Amino acid sequence: MINSDANKALPRILKLSQRVDWRSYNDIFKSRQLNIDDLAKRVAAMANTVGGIIYIGIQVKKTQVVTFEPIPEICPTPQELAHQINQLIEPPISNLNLYFIDSTLVVEVPQSPIRPHQSDNYRYYKRVGTKIMGMEEFEIRNLYFESQQSKLQIVGITNLQGIPMMSGGFFEQMKFYPRIHIQNMGGQVERFYKVEIGIPSALVDETFTVLHKYLKGYEKDKNIYAIKGEDPLFQGEYKTLIELVIKLDESNYQVFIGSDIEINLYSSQQVHRQTYACSEWFHYQGQIPLQSAFVKKLTE
Repeated sequence: MINSDANKALPRILKLSQRVDWRSYNDIFKSRQLNIDDLAKRVAAMANTVGGIIYIGIQVKKTQVVTFEPIPEICPTPQELAHQINQLIEPPISNLNLYFIDSTLVVEVPQSPIRPHQSDNYRYYKRVGTKIMGMEEFEIRNLYFESQQSKLQIVGITNLQGIPMMSGGFFEQMKFYPRIHIQNMGGQVERFYKVEIGIPSALVDETFTVLHKYLKGYEKDKNIYAIKGEDPLFQGEYKTLIELVIKLDESNYQVFIGSDIEINLYSSQQVHRQTYACSEWFHYQGQIPLQSAFVKKLTE
């Protein structure tokens, strides 16, 4: 049975996948000796693929966590364990993150910008579904080639909760202030990059004058804004590029429900495109704002 007072921050349902793995402490500490080779291989394989999380110290039946194991007395600190893992990996993974949630050791493995990583047996591994497999020679060459280039990606939008302007218990208007984040996942500095953002014209807050200087034009009922990178983006560097303003009221509600924001990130090596459906990303108190919340404006 699960101890209800422990590991409350951990998910109770864990589905083994390319990005999720788990191990028992018995797999890592066999016969009271630290056996880290297998763990280092799993970490290197994740870093060579898409990254992921390894949970250590749980037993899972099907997808349900059934038991949390006690921490072995000989278990090193997360910092010591990270150091020992990286001693078996070449090159080391600098932003490997290990920490405890109660008795469970969590290993967060990033997708590495300097992959491929070789494990202790001088082989390169990747994660294919839930399995660890050796990499083919052409795959290793391709990753070495990629590591010598910049590789900019849109890594997400944050600050997605709406802030309402209320009147008589109803919404007069709701505004969202999303922030766009990019990162250089490659092995070289990127000096030339630009982001173009397409926002449905009906959702644009014209009172937000900061965006006016970035307006490039109009395309298919969208305002197109172009923001040029002013500073070099170094290897692994994370950057908040800009904060936008999205306006929602009764008059543009249907546009909000049926439209999306398009983001194109241009750099010297590639173009990264991402589309965000407004109704899936912008919420109020964890839900899509309801049109009925603006009913006062309809009846005035």
